[in-house]
Amino acid sequence: MNSRVWLVTGSPSGLGRNIAEAVLAAGHRLVATARDPRRLEELVKSYGDQTRTAPLDVADEDAASAAVQVAVDEFGRLDVIVNNAGYGDVFQLEFLNCTGTTNVKQQKPPDTLTNAQISTLVNSFLFSFSDPVSDRI
Repeated sequence: MNSRVWLVTGSPSGLGRNIAEAVLAAGHRLVATARDPRRLEELVKSYGDQTRTAPLDVADEDAASAAVQVAVDEFGRLDVIVNNAGYGDVFQLEFLNCTGTTNVKQQKPPDTLTNAQISTLVNSFLFSFSDPVSDRI
């Protein structure tokens, strides 16, 4: 099997966690990101050397660049980026901020990578459907 190197934002829970676990179960390598990487300790314990973590608030351009660099430093390349972090509220859609997705997506690959080496980019937006009065989903 040809193992790929993935970077998944928002890896500690929800869709991001499910994607991270599926990537690792398939034998690929992963840079899992979270605002608080301690939330990823169980993932690292379960998959060991297949996994690296990086602190990432996707609104922080420097942190996005550092997360990409972790993939290069630890695995030698980056093949797939899944922009999953964040959420939007359907009732306040005008406040949706796509900066985080842009920050990760626009990171210039380090000199050791070419744009062609990052072969896949997946952007994911999860919207919560909540009652604006009770704020319940």
